[in-house]
Amino acid sequence: MKKIIILLAIAMLLPMSAFAATDNATAGSRLQLDTEAPTLNIAASPGVFMYYADDATTDPQWYVIGTVHQGGTRFYGTAQNSTTIFYQEATGPKVIGDLTGLTWPSTAAETISEDWWSGTGWTR
Repeated sequence: MKKIIILLAIAMLLPMSAFAATDNATAGSRLQLDTEAPTLNIAASPGVFMYYADDATTDPQWYVIGTVHQGGTRFYGTAQNSTTIFYQEATGPKVIGDLTGLTWPSTAAETISEDWWSGTGWTR
């Protein structure tokens, strides 16, 4: 258990500049994916938190997106190269940290790997 905690601490200290992630912070608000004009916004239904991440390049080669409803019972996620919507069971009232705190793919190979999704708590 000590090794896992130490590895997690080290992973948190590594630079994350190659990985762009954003969320809508407030349930029901728009998810803004670009800050330069014209901006790209994705509308959310009332009560829905949204999460988006990509490889942080000028022309992203992959992305993941996830959602959860404040009153819902599941987190949902998918990627650009997947035809599957994956889910995880959710309990209690949801806040944005519950969604952003999940384990998300960080490479194109992970986004398409069924083994990666199922090995990190996601169900097809």
